[in-house]
Amino acid sequence: MSISCCGGKVLSEETAIALNNDAVEMIFTVDEKCIALKDSILNMALIKLNEAISKDSLYVRAYQNKSHILRMLNRDREAISTMEQVLNIKETPENNFILGAIYEKVRDTLSATKYYRKAIMSYDELLNVTQDSISYMNLYFMLSFIEDEDPAISRIRESLKNNSCFPWEEFDIFFKNFDRAEFINQL
Repeated sequence: MSISCCGGKVLSEETAIALNNDAVEMIFTVDEKCIALKDSILNMALIKLNEAISKDSLYVRAYQNKSHILRMLNRDREAISTMEQVLNIKETPENNFILGAIYEKVRDTLSATKYYRKAIMSYDELLNVTQDSISYMNLYFMLSFIEDEDPAISRIRESLKNNSCFPWEEFDIFFKNFDRAEFINQL
């Protein structure tokens, strides 16, 4: 797909992809050795991602990476806005879950729960179509983020527990050692 703008100049989604990939590479240069340059490198990566988005405004991966960098810079409210843009382009269980987790990070539990529920319900619908084991695992993981027991969530929990094809014991071991607060803070 090509996009025309700027007096007939053709910009391709390949350019947006290349800019996104450059930004991702920059993220990986941020390590303990160059902590002093962290913000500068991440801000340069943001510039590339904004340019990628301007070249292909429907390129979801660039928005997702932008949200990730904004979270690395502790600009969580901007990360929320960026993930809301992602959902306007492509609503997926994963994108809803990430937005829920960012809301949890900023202590907006009402909004976090709203997006966790949307993610869970999307996975439940997906599992009615396909019996994908990764979707089962993701759904089980996401259920751990919903603490109340409304009837729809309880029904999903029960249907998963009654599925003999899923390795519950392994997941239960994982969740015994899972540190939710650390997970949220690492976003």
